[in-house]
Amino acid sequence: MKRLLVITGGLVCVLAAAFLWITQLHRQVDQRSAELAVQIRQRETVEHQRAMEQERTRIAQDLHDELGSGITEISMLVSRAKLSSASDEKRHQYLELVREKARETVMVLDEIVWAMNPRHDSLASLVSYLSIYADRFLGLANIAWRLDNAAGTANPIVDSRSRHQLFLAFKEALTNVVRHAGATEVLLSVRAENGELLLNISDNGRGFSPTAPAPSEAMDGIANMRTRIEKLGGRFEINGDPNHGATVRFSVPLTGPHS
Repeated sequence: MKRLLVITGGLVCVLAAAFLWITQLHRQVDQRSAELAVQIRQRETVEHQRAMEQERTRIAQDLHDELGSGITEISMLVSRAKLSSASDEKRHQYLELVREKARETVMVLDEIVWAMNPRHDSLASLVSYLSIYADRFLGLANIAWRLDNAAGTANPIVDSRSRHQLFLAFKEALTNVVRHAGATEVLLSVRAENGELLLNISDNGRGFSPTAPAPSEAMDGIANMRTRIEKLGGRFEINGDPNHGATVRFSVPLTGPHS
């Protein structure tokens, strides 16, 4: 009986020690979990701040690159128009150039504001904006265009940076069509597929031969498009045949599904 009591007492002591150890372990786990939660929040805050700084830097660079030269040109034209030696005809020409440059600057600012607005972070908004621009730009050049939007009901997220760079590459593609293709029609195709946004611009113009040298302006435009798309982690392609038009293809990764 005494031996049983000793064994029982020993078991009680072991259980008590185990209970205390488990309690202490739970406290340590809870404490460590709280510390990790704080660290995660701090890291998320730092990452968010870093992302915000990168976004501010990008926007400042966009404003500098796309608006700075236009504003400088306007200032120079106004200075020339104010010269006492300038004839009335020259003044009129300078002021017409100021009006045109001011209109272009306002359009560029509108593009940047659109790109910055998170309400437009969707494929539907991107397609709408591309269509508005194509209608205005190609309409002035008397070039017909059609939209083949195979995106269906899906409306995935397209973040600000991707939308802006895609739009600038799209502008470059249409500029090349107007200046070099001699086309009468352009077909735009936009769709989301396998986690990618696919944008094609096809024209029925003169096309090109892979062995023939392209105009320097067209080569610069192609280089700019390639750089913008590759910065997004995407792919750029251009294909064409003499007298059978050309097709520019952009493929960029999507952020995720739209809520």
